[in-house]
Order: sequence, then C-alpha cells, then structure tokens
Amino acid sequence: MQITIMNNIDNVEIKKVTIVEGNYLCEIDVSVEEWKKVLQDKTVTTENYKSALLKFYNETEHKATCKALGNKYNISPQSFNSAITNFAKAVQKKLGRFKVIGSDGKSSYWIIPMTGKNIGEYFEWTLRPELISAIQELDFANTTKYWTFKHKPGTGGGAEAKKFVERAISLNSALMQYEYEFQDQGKVTQNWNRIKEIQEGDYLLLRGDTNIYAIGKVIKPRKKSDIILSMNNIIQKKSHGEYLSGIYSGCIHFNDSNVFYEDLSDGENEWGQRIDVDSWRYYNENGLYAKDQGNYMEGENEFGVLKLLKKEKAIEFLNQLKKTFMNPEIELLDNNRNLILTGAPGTGKTYLAKQIALKILFGKDSEDLLTKTEKDLLKKHFCFVQFHPSYDYTDFVEGLRAEDLNGQVIFNLHNGIFKAFCKNAIKKTDADNFDEKYELFINDLSELQLQFETPTFKKKFKVEINSNKSCVAIPLTDVGTRMVMTKEMIRDYVVFGKIRDWKPYVTAIGNYLKDKYSVNVTTRNEDKLPYIFVIDEINRGEISKIFGELFFSIDPGYRGVKGKVQTQYANIQSGDTIFDDELGQGWFYVPENVFIIGTMNDIDRSVESMDFAMRRRFAWKEIKAEDRISMWDGKIDEWKVEAFKRMDSLNKAIEKIPGLSPAYHIGPAYFLKLAIYNGNFEQLWENHLQGVLFEYLRGMPDTETKLGDLKKSYNKEI
Repeated sequence: MQITIMNNIDNVEIKKVTIVEGNYLCEIDVSVEEWKKVLQDKTVTTENYKSALLKFYNETEHKATCKALGNKYNISPQSFNSAITNFAKAVQKKLGRFKVIGSDGKSSYWIIPMTGKNIGEYFEWTLRPELISAIQELDFANTTKYWTFKHKPGTGGGAEAKKFVERAISLNSALMQYEYEFQDQGKVTQNWNRIKEIQEGDYLLLRGDTNIYAIGKVIKPRKKSDIILSMNNIIQKKSHGEYLSGIYSGCIHFNDSNVFYEDLSDGENEWGQRIDVDSWRYYNENGLYAKDQGNYMEGENEFGVLKLLKKEKAIEFLNQLKKTFMNPEIELLDNNRNLILTGAPGTGKTYLAKQIALKILFGKDSEDLLTKTEKDLLKKHFCFVQFHPSYDYTDFVEGLRAEDLNGQVIFNLHNGIFKAFCKNAIKKTDADNFDEKYELFINDLSELQLQFETPTFKKKFKVEINSNKSCVAIPLTDVGTRMVMTKEMIRDYVVFGKIRDWKPYVTAIGNYLKDKYSVNVTTRNEDKLPYIFVIDEINRGEISKIFGELFFSIDPGYRGVKGKVQTQYANIQSGDTIFDDELGQGWFYVPENVFIIGTMNDIDRSVESMDFAMRRRFAWKEIKAEDRISMWDGKIDEWKVEAFKRMDSLNKAIEKIPGLSPAYHIGPAYFLKLAIYNGNFEQLWENHLQGVLFEYLRGMPDTETKLGDLKKSYNKEI
C-alpha cells in the first residue's frame, strides 16, 4: 500500500518507496502533460540528462541496468547514476509538491522517473509509462544522427576507394572489415565500439577517401541471421575465433546492435561487415569534398572510419547532393503531378522520363544501380505506355473484351492499364471484420469476468461496457480510477496502430481483440513510394477518346476521392473492376500519389490535335539538345568533343532555313550510335541523320541544295 504523509512545514507530500517481491514502487502521480513540460524545460532536462534518459528509452521495454548500458556504450555506469539522480532532483524541485523517501529512510530520486527491480547484483530500472508517453508524444526520442562512413581500403584511396563505394551502392549497405586476427587490435576495438552507436533511423553519408557520394537511412539488417553473437564478447576477447571470415560462412547478427551485422558468405576479408540503408540516394559520381575537420563534431578522429557530422553540415551536404542530382523537371512534376516533356527529336525525352522516375522512387539515376528488391518495386510503381492512333478508352481505362466460353463468345469488362495502375496505388489499411468482432467481444465481456494486464508493468485491470458500447478500464487497486475507451479509440489502435490516450489499457485490449477474435487487418502499398505513369508520344493518340471523363480526375486540384467520376461502364462493374470498394460500383479517381509524365516531339504533325483542356492540366518543359549532352558520359567519351561541335554547327544551320526552328534540332541521342560505328561520323550521317533531315526539307524548293548545305555544316566546312 502507498503511504503518503503531509509535511505541513514544506507543504509537500512525503511519498515512501515500497518493496514488493524485489520491485521498488512509488506512486508519484506525475501526469503525461506534466512530464511533457518537464522535458521541454531545458533548465531541467539538459542535453546530458536527455542523453541518459533516451538510452533507457531505446532499450527493449524501456528498461536496463546501468552496467548493461555502460558496456553497450563503452562509458562508466556511474555516469548514468549521476545523470538520472540529478535529473530526478531537478524534476522534484520543478514540481515542488512531493519528496520521496526510500526504504532506508533517506531521500530517493531514481524512483521519480523510473521504477526499479533488484535482480541480484544490479538494479534494473524501467521508465514510467507516463514519461514514456510524453517522450513519444513530443517525438523527444528523435535523436537522429548523421555519420560519414568511409570506404577506403588499407592506405590507398582514390580509384580504389571508388570501387568499394560502387559496391556499397549496389548492395544498399555500408561496408567495412575489421577483424582482430587481421588488423591492429586498437583499430578493431575503436571501430567496433563506434559502430555500436549507430541506431536505426540514423543517416549515413557514403564516403570514399575524401569525398561524400550519397546518403541513406539506416535500417535493420535485410538478411536473416544464422547465429546471434555478442560484440562485447568479441571485443573483450580480442578475437573472432571460429567466426572469422574465411572460416565461418554464415550471417551473424549481434545482441548489442540492432543494425550492424556480418555477412561472411563471400570468404576471407571480403568486407562482409555492414550496415544496411533503405537506399543510397542522390548518388553523385564525382562526390563532395568532406575531409575538413570543421564538418565534424568536436573530438572526432581525423582518420576515423565512422565520424559524426555536425547536423547543420550534414544538412548542407544533403542539400548539395540533392541539388546536383535532381533535375528541375522533378520539382515541376512534384508541384503539378502532371508533366509533359517536349522538344526536338533525339533529345532523350523518353530516357529522361524514366530517369526522373528512378530518381523520385529510389534516388538513383540508372537501373544498373538498383538492388533486386528495388527492381521488384519498380515493376509495381512504374508503368510505361506508348500512345498511337488506334489506342482508345478500352485500352486505357476499361472496356469489354471478347472471351471464349465453351465455344461461345462472351464479353467481359476488364480494367485498362491506367485504371489497374491507379487501383494498385490506393493505400488502404482496414479491418473488414472489426465491427463484427468488437460486438462479439463486448457480448463476451457481459457474461465473463475477464482480467487484463498492461504490457509493460503488468498492472491488472478489469473491463466493463457502458451504455455507449465503450470499454471502461478499472485498475484492480484501492482507487480504481475508471478510464473510458471508445470503440473508435480501440479501432484506431487495432487497424492503424494509433493511440489517442490511455496507452497501456488500449494496447492490452486491442492486442486481446487481435489475438483472440482474429481481426483481419490488411494493408496495401505500405512501402510509401509514389506511382509514376509514363505516356510516351502522348500526342499521337486521340486524347479525348482515350481519357474520356478522366480529364477532370487527372487535374492536380482534383486528385483523390474529391475528384471521383463515374466511368462509361459504371453499371456493369463487379469484382476486380470496381475501383474502390469503399465507394462501390462505378467510381474512379486518380490517387494523389500517382504522377503522370508525357513525352512528345514538337514537330510531330499530330501536335495540333492535343486538346486544350488537356494541355492546361499539365506543366510543360522544353528539353533542348544542348541540355542533354550528359547522356554521352561513359558511352561515347572518345568522340564527345567532336560530336558536340558537329551537332552545334548542324543545329545552327537548321535554324537558318526558312520554315525550320529549334524544334527541328538534331538531339544528342542520335550521336549515341557512334558507339555502333566506332566513331565513324560519315556512317552516322548516311544511316540516320540524312533521312531525318530530308523529311524536314520535303516539299521545300531546292531540297537537295539545302541538304548539301546541312551536310557541309555537319562536316564543319562552313
């Protein structure tokens, strides 16, 4: 029983600690709102106290011993004792309404933010649930750190380091290999202790020798473990023993790190130690210089593999990587949802559309850099279609298809490619049988005397049902405060994982519902990636015939359910042809996470058929020949300088011909064919350029003369 004594001198309550089966308990009655005020007051919760609190918070069930934390973070256990004691004193002073007296008659402080348990040689401390809720509601634990992770083999650098960077990119992992049997013991210990500090949700900036090339968010290991070991044991023994690379060939996880692991399947000293990232984004092939010590936190080792960046410097690097990586077209698409890339033939519009999709989805500019998982996601989140004169509504939205049924021809409704794509993009989380199961649950409660317990502190409570069919949790204590949880509150937790209030009790009831009554929670599109639909040569189709009533729905201002329209075959939809089960038969809309990119050539004779109602629903971006010569990099490097001179000279000559304009330029994509002809510009002219230019000039007077003049410009004779 809690003993409370009023002290009339100080006008505060004296609260005494009670010991029950080794558990040290004291009801201090500090609410979630009070804890939030405490955490937000920097004079009470200093950075040092915050750091100590969050180390407990980050542990499983938010509990640990000082000894275990000291070993994990390689610091003195006494530092935790000092930090938490001083924090508790500051809390007691700020609140000013109670003092806690321990079982020994002396002031007790740890018991204010935590409850304790004697587990033999040490005390195990657990954060109070109200403090945990306050930390969560304030997002107080968002202690994201930014690290550079250097991939510099041995004493080398430069090109050799770049090879390891490219390997890391292809694996979506940061790599290293430090083993006691192969490297200096001090370096191994230093790097292994340091890597334990990296947490899920931190950011790694991929570094070679001196430069940063990409950024990724730390995730848990993708590969399942074959065995779980202790990093601390390996560090203490100064040996990997039988789990040395070249001897052991499995995947090792560690119980003292939730992100670092070893995949030793590639053999001896093959850089199997790694941390996975969600994706290496904004890859810059040249990199950004990052060796300056001013970028890093004070005390960072100049030659360290892992170095903690100052947050403001990390943000600067991130913005630089984004700026050099992202096309201006991406910002246009993000703001407008619909974009048309227009320009002269051969300017790489189709290639650019695909590249934009890769950059938005994965922060990479080439399919060659995608992992297998990303390639699988690309199939789901990216769709490419090319319009042509016979393309219509039944191909794009929905239509009847003839099928053979036992020798008879029947017509069934099928989704078109765009409708099917948008249907996949709808994000739905639901429990289709929640209402039914909740009714069963409350009926059972009226007949059975069920007891529940909170997940963390195992406090027992019973549940009653009130007249509104809400759950009323009543703790089995002397006070027995009644806490009302509506059906909607419990549904939010079961279906969406959201907790509005009374977290321990909502969690216990919700978990019981899920486990005992088999509530079917289903989620689609949990990967959170957008969906990108590319329409090549969009102007070659008859737009009004293809889109029909979708003109309204694709408008950026009417995305989502608010832009829903009824389709032409609304009355015969059923099963899979119903777009959104919540709306029912007949309705269609374009989800907000769908982006549409169209491409078209300015000089195509069908451009004029582009409906003005359609035109105003897209942002337009002209792609010029001189803006796209980067497509030559790594493909025709030997002939790049001469190719630019010839292309520039030819395009200037084209502009001088009456009736022609920059829309008739020859784009850089044509010159990629030099790789086929081993740099023979004459063959490129004869086999590709001459025919296109002749079509430009068809019907003009002196066609042959003009074509000859263009040839001279191409050969730089003018």
